[in-house]
Amino acid sequence: AATRRAGLDGLRIHDLRHTAVALWIAAESHPKEVSARAGHASVSFTLDRYGHLYPEADDALRTRLDALTQPLSRSPRRRSCGSDPGRQPPTCRGPAGR
Repeated sequence: AATRRAGLDGLRIHDLRHTAVALWIAAESHPKEVSARAGHASVSFTLDRYGHLYPEADDALRTRLDALTQPLSRSPRRRSCGSDPGRQPPTCRGPAGR
């Protein structure tokens, strides 16, 4: 009756539950948090039911692992102070940017 009054015929309260879980996942909640909030018996159930909503998690994990495994020598190199003052990085120009 409430969904009919709101002009949302065909929408079930259970659909709102699925929407809530999808929003928690989109907000990057950990599966354990989602499972607890949804009242699921186990994280396995949550992942079996909603695992398809976590595809970007693999990309995010790869990015974090790449960041962890980058050797220090791969950090951006500083440009050296050359003879052309117009092309020198700010650290070469002195206190007033000269």
